[in-house]
Amino acid sequence: DYLVMLERLSPLERAVFVLREAFEHDYSEIAGWLGKTESNCRQIYSRARRNLPEKLPAIEHDHIDWTTKEDVLRRFTTAFLQHDVSAMLELLTDQPVFTADGGGVVRTIMRTMHVHKGVLAILTSPRVLRPLREREWKPAFINGEPQLALMKDGQISEVLCLEMDPSGKRIHGVYLMVNPHKLESVQSLN
Repeated sequence: DYLVMLERLSPLERAVFVLREAFEHDYSEIAGWLGKTESNCRQIYSRARRNLPEKLPAIEHDHIDWTTKEDVLRRFTTAFLQHDVSAMLELLTDQPVFTADGGGVVRTIMRTMHVHKGVLAILTSPRVLRPLREREWKPAFINGEPQLALMKDGQISEVLCLEMDPSGKRIHGVYLMVNPHKLESVQSLN
């Protein structure tokens, strides 16, 4: 199984390998996303390739539409930063879910929000999640998918992961990661 094989790789090797092999991105694009040099990404890919079997199973490309996801990320960022209710309404499904993970270490919204009005209120309120609007927002590949890294003083302070509906055009889930233990593994990719 492909996923089991990829577990042999470090998070950085896995990110470079998946972006290059599965999504056919150029090394220059990968380098830009991961904050590495193009040469470094080539070396990481080569090392990852050596750690995997010579013959790999075929990768299904049908369900992957990076352009659409990146467009949704841009639209979400703009709607969130501008408290734009109508733009956020266009992006969210009818039953969105908002989850924040502080890991019991960082104070955050305690319970998962399943109510459409509640999720909309959290994401467009000028008061709730105010510190996030003060961060530098940067697209980042996390767990092999484009997501949003929020930067403070050059370090990732939070991550916003968006789960898309089957169409890939609307947001079903918003996961805010502020748990420092989980953020450590994300830092190593950037």
